[in-house]
Amino acid sequence: MADIAAFQAQLESIRSQFADLEALFGTHSTNSANAISSALGLALATAFRLAVFIRGDYDSRPDDHEQRTSLLSQLSSESEHAHRLTSEALEVLTAIQAKASPLARCEPSPKAHRSATARLTRPLPCVGGRPSPEPAGGLGSDH
Repeated sequence: MADIAAFQAQLESIRSQFADLEALFGTHSTNSANAISSALGLALATAFRLAVFIRGDYDSRPDDHEQRTSLLSQLSSESEHAHRLTSEALEVLTAIQAKASPLARCEPSPKAHRSATARLTRPLPCVGGRPSPEPAGGLGSDH
């Protein structure tokens, strides 16, 4: 019975670790997606303003080098910020995956596995030609 209890304890530990990783992933992915989306939105808006500014030379106004430089600098800064947020999100997701991979490959200890296999494959004792009921806390128990 101790080996079955060990399996159940191991399963509960794995289940808890997966739940923790799922909560971390859910929170992080939502926050990161929103931050990255906002940063990309700002960068695209700046790129659009720069495109309009560059294309707007049709009215023969003198070139405003300072404004163009400012827009280019702003676009560069916003693009770098979006890239940094994306890289940080990828690092966190990689760390979550690294924590989840061993859990997905988790196997019971060989001793516990042999003992549980022996318990599961042995014939049930019979009483009067019928299988005896499972003892309390046995294989069919949820405890």
